[in-house]
Amino acid sequence: MVEVGIIGVGVMGAGHARYLTRSVPAARVAGIYDLDRARAEEVAAEVGATVADDPDQLIAGGSLDGVLIASPDATHSGLALACLRAGLPALVEKPLATNPDEARRVVEVEGESRLISVGFMRRFDPQHRALRQAAADGSIGRPLLFRSIHRNPAPPPDLTPRLIVTGSAIHDLDMARWLVGDFEAVRASGRSSGSDGKVDLLLIEGHHAGGALSTIEVFVAAGYGYEVTAELVGTGGVTTTLAGDLTVTRQEGAARTPFPQIWLERFEKAYIAELTAWVRSISGGEPFPGASAADGYADQVVAEAVMEAVATGRRVPVVSLA
Repeated sequence: MVEVGIIGVGVMGAGHARYLTRSVPAARVAGIYDLDRARAEEVAAEVGATVADDPDQLIAGGSLDGVLIASPDATHSGLALACLRAGLPALVEKPLATNPDEARRVVEVEGESRLISVGFMRRFDPQHRALRQAAADGSIGRPLLFRSIHRNPAPPPDLTPRLIVTGSAIHDLDMARWLVGDFEAVRASGRSSGSDGKVDLLLIEGHHAGGALSTIEVFVAAGYGYEVTAELVGTGGVTTTLAGDLTVTRQEGAARTPFPQIWLERFEKAYIAELTAWVRSISGGEPFPGASAADGYADQVVAEAVMEAVATGRRVPVVSLA
């Protein structure tokens, strides 16, 4: 039984705690820390875990086999470094850090240990894996274009273009890298759908090594629900994801489809597969097949270029990751 500690049990961390408890038989949530102790105690009672007084106590306590980091973004790199100092494997929710320098520091300290994994769960989503397979087996020819649509029902109150990029679009940037290769340059622009003038829609154009393109729409105020769809266009065909697990009701002259309101519903299978693979990697069964710390760093470099492109309106080169 792999003993897991979780730092941060908001929506994401609490979801992970439940998935580990209900759907990953080889794992047990042993310890939890959250700045909101009442919330930590509530989730701990649900999954049979103890509550730590601080994250350092949880990491350095000596009783855990791995740590899942789902705390606020600004804490991710520091907690990852603490796990490295303790020799503990960690699955860090995206982003790995809030800037490329912090992310690179994690990669440098990690060295060859491969203790740090990053939670880009779409790599475990059956539909996105089908796109990966189509790219790998040549069934649609040479990939020319990756297209992604990513919509949320409502934005957070502290919305900024940076939050859209690091909180949402970074998933799509990771998918573009995974499917059509490293970015060489990006263009991006933003628009506001409301009267407050806040940017809530980004359109990103990627230019990739090898000549492929990517287009990414991220709209965080779509209203109707949470939707992620993607398409891979090749020289010999096209593979398109469909909205996951949806039904259609035909009634009174109209067809209606209910959409999930949160990402946990859309990607439940992916999260469970990701956690199962991570737990297996800790127990020695096989290497973790998901995103590494190096991937987290690479995605953060692209995210910084996107933010510069939004601010300047220019085509921005993506710097070498060497």
